[in-house]
Amino acid sequence: MDTYRSFECIEQEATRRTLAGLLAQRRLGFFDRLAARARWRLGRWNAYWSTLSRRGRRAVGRRLAPALLGASLLAGLVMVPAPAAAAGIIADGTICTIVEAIQSAESDTAVGGCSSGSGADVITMTAGATLTASSGYYANDDTGLPQVTTAITIEGGGHAIARDSAAPDFRILAVAYNGDMTLNDVTISGGRITNFSPGGGIYNSGLLTLNDSVVTGNYAYSTGGGISNGGTLVLNGSLVSYNAANHDGGGINGGGTTLTDSIVSHNTAGRGGGIRASGDLVLINSTVSDNQAGAGGGITHFGSQLTLTDSTVGDNTAAGNGGGIEKRYGHMTATRSTISGNSAGAGGGIHIRNFTQLTVINSTVSGNSATGKGGGVYTYTGDINLNSST
Repeated sequence: MDTYRSFECIEQEATRRTLAGLLAQRRLGFFDRLAARARWRLGRWNAYWSTLSRRGRRAVGRRLAPALLGASLLAGLVMVPAPAAAAGIIADGTICTIVEAIQSAESDTAVGGCSSGSGADVITMTAGATLTASSGYYANDDTGLPQVTTAITIEGGGHAIARDSAAPDFRILAVAYNGDMTLNDVTISGGRITNFSPGGGIYNSGLLTLNDSVVTGNYAYSTGGGISNGGTLVLNGSLVSYNAANHDGGGINGGGTTLTDSIVSHNTAGRGGGIRASGDLVLINSTVSDNQAGAGGGITHFGSQLTLTDSTVGDNTAAGNGGGIEKRYGHMTATRSTISGNSAGAGGGIHIRNFTQLTVINSTVSGNSATGKGGGVYTYTGDINLNSST
């Protein structure tokens, strides 16, 4: 075969293999664009090649030899198979229950009619789950699902994991310190703890992420009616509502919590009707509303940093301090946020004390009320910095 034909074949084969590799990954828009670009360049190359004489093609071939070798090697790299997807377990509620699915994921063995787990597992629910009994004693109380100590994602598909109303008292889920649990489009409801253990719906001491999920109708006598967090908690596009705790955190209790595009509403507690936190608490484009408590109707926060960005704290009620927010120690920053329609005995919108540093930037604190002092903001041994705010 002539030299220029060899180079032409190498170039075309390299491009074909590159395109094949890219198209095999077409789910990624980036590779779609690369594939389209490669096809365009191949068309331009063919058009250019057809205009060259035999001698010209040989000359171009000699100049392009190193580049074509590189292209061939690149194509080989692109063709390397992608890593295998995480193991999948189907929880249909009959052949494989959600309890058995988690047991399979935790043990990396097949339990019941479930597939064996392997590494970081994905459990897909095709039916809802009603729990009638505890799976074990975790985090100082009975828990409906097996404790999570590995990396597990549950794809809920809009289904619920709920405690049967006639069942004995137990929370729904517990995540251990070494656990990494992600809930996607799942509803957690009906959990009930009647002693001093935390977390009516969920107790977390590891990493817990909720995406497009709902935690509702759970109760804890002590703290964290919906969720008690002793680790890291992340909520994206999720709802925590109609939960209750006699003591702290009707919706959420604990620190290390970030909410994005989420809602905490209609929860009740002795302190921190919506949220009670003592670690960093971050709200981004989120809403805390219509919660009730003895103090901190919407939020009670102790120490560390409370940050609100593009968020709303509204229509919360406290019999004592802080209808919207009760803040003690540390710092609070509200940026482009609204705190309105809250009511309390003192500090209808915000109640700060214990040397709290409050900064309000491009935000609105309005329409709040108090039967005592500070309809909008009440401060006792704290500092306030207002910047372009109302």
